[in-house]
Amino acid sequence: MTGEKDTLMRVAKEIGQERRRHPQEALTDRAVQTAKAGDCARRIADGGGLYLFVAPGGAKSWVLRTVVKGKRCDLGLGGVTFVSLAEAREEARRLRRIARTGGDPLAERRHERLNGDRLVNDAKEKE
Repeated sequence: MTGEKDTLMRVAKEIGQERRRHPQEALTDRAVQTAKAGDCARRIADGGGLYLFVAPGGAKSWVLRTVVKGKRCDLGLGGVTFVSLAEAREEARRLRRIARTGGDPLAERRHERLNGDRLVNDAKEKE
């Protein structure tokens, strides 16, 4: 256990993140870009349940870990190449708000996708 703790502290120092129990907006754009892959997948906390997930192969994506109707739920927000840190924070805030009011953020996103796809298809059919 001590070795794992030392590794976490070393990683936090590498990316310039102070090791705190509940960080708030701990990541910077530079830290996101320079985060390195390790031997295993790892999550780097930004705060409020938002994590930068770094896969062993080097792929980076945003994950929101929140509680929905009493169950822990990990929601993918997209890859770092498509979703910036600011956009990930904004989307995480929106989804947390939905979960806090008793809604289901995953169902909400599915509903938005369906409506968005329908709008695109309707526009194509009118042409």
